[in-house]
Amino acid sequence: MPRKTTRRKPRAQHLNQVRGAGRGPKALLLARILSATGERSIIPWTVRNLRVAGAVSALRPHSPPALHSQPILPSLELGVELQWAVESLVTFAPQVLTGLRLQREISDHLIAGQGDQALAALDAMDEAIGLSLTSIATRLAVLQLHGGLEAQKDELARLRSSGVAQNVQFFAYWWSVRAEESSSWKNFARNFERRMAVWDISQELRTHIAFQVLRRLPPAGDEAQLISASHQGAAIDLYNAVLACAGTAIAEDRPTAGILARSCSRLAEHIHDPRLRKLLTLHDPDAAALTLKRAPTAWRDFGLGIGPEPASPPAGIGDLFARALPCLEPDARGTLSQRIRHALTEIASAGGDEAGRAELAKLGAMFDHLPMGNWISEHCGPGNPFSAVDPTRARLLFCLTGEVEPESLAWLDPVRYTRLVALTGSAAPLSWDWHRSCAGNLAPAMLAARLSPQASLELSAMLELSDAPASRLSTLADELDEHSGAPSELSLQCRLRGLERSAGVEAAIAFCVDRMLADASLAHWLPLAALARKIEDEEIPRSNIDVPIFLDFTARMHGAEFAPARTYAAEDFVLTVGATTPLGLAGTGKPEDANDRLRYFFGEVCVPATLRTSTLFTTQQELETDRIGLCLWLIDADPRQADRYEEEARELVRSRHIRQGLQALQGSKLALDIDNLRRWAERVVKEDYERYMDLLEQGIFTLDEAFHKSVYAALEAGSVAQKALEIPDNEAAALFARLCRTVLKEFALSPEHGLDAYLSLRIRHGTLSGHLRGPIEREHLITRKNSAGAYTDNDYWIEHLAGELGFAELEWLDDALKAFSAGYDGLIAELTNEFIQIRSEDKPKGMISTIPSSTLITLMITDIAPGQSFDDFFVRSEEYFWTVVASSKEEIHRGIEAVTERMSTLFDRLDDAVRSVAPDGAGPLRDALIRAKGAALQGVASIAQWLSPPTTQGSLILTVEELVHVSLEVVKGFYPDFQPKVELDIAELPSFPGVLRLFSDIFFNIFENIVKYSGTPTDPVIKIAAWDGEDQIYFRVENSVAAIRPEDLARVERARAIIADGSFRHLVRGEGGTGLPKLAKVIGYGAGGGTLSFTLDEESKIFAVEFSLRKILVAELAGGQA
Repeated sequence: MPRKTTRRKPRAQHLNQVRGAGRGPKALLLARILSATGERSIIPWTVRNLRVAGAVSALRPHSPPALHSQPILPSLELGVELQWAVESLVTFAPQVLTGLRLQREISDHLIAGQGDQALAALDAMDEAIGLSLTSIATRLAVLQLHGGLEAQKDELARLRSSGVAQNVQFFAYWWSVRAEESSSWKNFARNFERRMAVWDISQELRTHIAFQVLRRLPPAGDEAQLISASHQGAAIDLYNAVLACAGTAIAEDRPTAGILARSCSRLAEHIHDPRLRKLLTLHDPDAAALTLKRAPTAWRDFGLGIGPEPASPPAGIGDLFARALPCLEPDARGTLSQRIRHALTEIASAGGDEAGRAELAKLGAMFDHLPMGNWISEHCGPGNPFSAVDPTRARLLFCLTGEVEPESLAWLDPVRYTRLVALTGSAAPLSWDWHRSCAGNLAPAMLAARLSPQASLELSAMLELSDAPASRLSTLADELDEHSGAPSELSLQCRLRGLERSAGVEAAIAFCVDRMLADASLAHWLPLAALARKIEDEEIPRSNIDVPIFLDFTARMHGAEFAPARTYAAEDFVLTVGATTPLGLAGTGKPEDANDRLRYFFGEVCVPATLRTSTLFTTQQELETDRIGLCLWLIDADPRQADRYEEEARELVRSRHIRQGLQALQGSKLALDIDNLRRWAERVVKEDYERYMDLLEQGIFTLDEAFHKSVYAALEAGSVAQKALEIPDNEAAALFARLCRTVLKEFALSPEHGLDAYLSLRIRHGTLSGHLRGPIEREHLITRKNSAGAYTDNDYWIEHLAGELGFAELEWLDDALKAFSAGYDGLIAELTNEFIQIRSEDKPKGMISTIPSSTLITLMITDIAPGQSFDDFFVRSEEYFWTVVASSKEEIHRGIEAVTERMSTLFDRLDDAVRSVAPDGAGPLRDALIRAKGAALQGVASIAQWLSPPTTQGSLILTVEELVHVSLEVVKGFYPDFQPKVELDIAELPSFPGVLRLFSDIFFNIFENIVKYSGTPTDPVIKIAAWDGEDQIYFRVENSVAAIRPEDLARVERARAIIADGSFRHLVRGEGGTGLPKLAKVIGYGAGGGTLSFTLDEESKIFAVEFSLRKILVAELAGGQA
């Protein structure tokens, strides 16, 4: 029976405070704050009255939407957080026990290959304890294993339609991706870590995601973050998180082991889980009084050749592994048993070692919400997959199952070993790890009598490896190879150790390089890291090509520690043999004469990632140019991999184009629709220009050579007297002046084709707000208005500072953040509506002047000679227009300075407010302010570059694929979490010069629409197709939509109506346009430009937009302005 504990009743004033906060998240937040200040008696009362009632984060979700329906709260001190967790788990102990029982049933069904029964057990779990992250992750894995990709994708779709919270959908999606056969666990984890590194999320959520998706536990001292976040799941999810933290802390002997062990002790009184008893035994051998169950060893003995084959099937995951060991042969990969056997078969062969371990890692990750999956994960590392490699790992293994297993038992210290042998009722049987850990204390003859000949020989080799002479090790290696029929890990170790003792490190390195070049998988069996650390102490010639090759294998196997040494070794080799670059070295010989070492050195070592920090190159372009040439050399040197090197060279060129495109887009955002302006000019002012030419030819108005010279001399001297520029007041001069002003005004203010239209499209309409708001939103310093026009509470910082500040201070700080939000948005609005405008009577603060001075008119008259064509005049007018815009540079600089000063003041006021509330605290908030201020001021400064006159981009020639990727990178600059899966189907289309701006505007608009309206703003699936038509180039973009609401359909129809009646031109100019009308404007829809159609399909949940660009317009862009 659980012991009775005396609980102190919470103080009445505290209970009344919590009751007064209602029954929602604020009540729970207040109770947590009180518990952090010492009022821990409030915890059991809160659990009973809020959690059990289901008002807040019920640990038995009553419906799918209830799982993870509340925000994650900031973590408290570990002791307090554990008390919350233990109290909740004790209260929900029946649900936990039911979940543990069904977990075991699911594992048993999977071991037996019974997929349908495993799914039925998962159904029973959901029915009995409510939906949980554990059941969702496991169900997706079971469906993938027994039903394939489509089965688990259908489950994912069903889950989304059930209305589960966004966090649950997020986890389910990544579990689904993780389970796909096309991705390895290593690649998945690496890509996911890269994505997670840029996410701007709380540390609690980051820790929770790392645990749920990567099964990575927080470092010592941060366990409270995971436990806090796990409160939002079901009871079984919280229990698994607490147990994982405790197991790791105790196994690694962390400082937090004691407090976590005490929590396990309390849980053990109510939850009968043998793993809790094992944890407590591991922490304190004298604490456990109950007898622990010993794992069956019949299959293990059979696997080691010291027992007959059992008649009964394997009873657990350890038995399943043991059964597979003596039966290594290719097998189907359908059930868990078959896939484990397949993986172990691969590991047993030198060439398949890496693939086999990758398969085990994949299986372990898929089922990481079950103890069975964690057991598999711990058995996929280097060495025999049935062995523990160090005591810490053995202790972790010991805690993963409910039975005492000989593999982990043999590695424990004598005190714990003795105690556990007593608790299991008999001595532990002999096992592989028992041999490795205890062989020095046992007589070889005694062991040999109980082992198979192969195992006996391997044991002898292990015993002699450390100090046997080189000749003996060579003999052992030969005997091992003869017995097994092929080199093994142990025989390679013997041969390498003997070679090092007899001939030194350089010879050992040469041996490793020979073997790895013949079979790269052998790198897993060689002690590369230990050998690499000896290189510095050896006098190995720098001209020895083996050193950079060996270090490359080592860096690939063991990571960043050896990467710098690899770079230095490669650089030293190139310089020592008399070359200056790898390509220069390759050029000294014929490609067809290259040996394996040269091919590997040039192909694998001399890559940009390795040589980026080398002194052989001064710029990235130099490095890439050398590598492209080297790839061409390698195509001839290594014909088997010619396709790979050809693709690498092509990718380097493409990446360079994308980088150049991004650099070009970071410059000016000013532009003119020069083709349509030319058409307007021919229609409106060409007749006046021809009349002016007639007047010039009739001699009515002439400017002699002396006047021309005086004007140019005055301009060159920099001093222009107004009298020197006076032009006779006659009909011709007046006509030309009016003509010039009309053209320049149209250039500036045309609502569809002029500069103001592009200011709207490229800066004022959304881009500026996203550019300046983005850095602030990433730091959670700014909120948005609600339907009533008031700024919402800043829940992020309220929650993060709740344990540090009182309610009055939090409320005051929230008001300061709201005031900051209003001031910051007001400044953006003023910058948009007043400053980034063409100066006029209506916009006196506009920073861009487009009104030509009398001096400029004089210059234009001087520049246009009799007989010049209208096209010449138009081209010169454009040049003079940008001259006028350039004259606004000082005004723009003053305007930007004024905005910068006001923005800086906003941040300083908020910083003062934070300091007044928390003079010595709120460090994370103050750090966020510093980061956001720097990014915001830098963002304002970049606007000056946006407003500079454009330079031609006609020399930049990009493919459609490159243009799409440039636009995608631009969008990621505004939305860092946007990491879509883009599928391209691009027909044979030519590369296009001068169209970067056009395509950037088009695809930025499309991608931003997806971010805002798809319901999956981080990783939607986007399909882009492009094909050639008779006189048009066609594009189709599809994206998945999470859910389609009535307001979504209404928005699409509203956009359709706006485009159909042509009013989109006015709306876009007035800064009120949305994505689709803006797209219509960019492609010239309805004005002799492209076509546009779009659909939102409710059945398939696909939004598709199809548009076209007229070839003649693209060609005109290619020959003119970008």
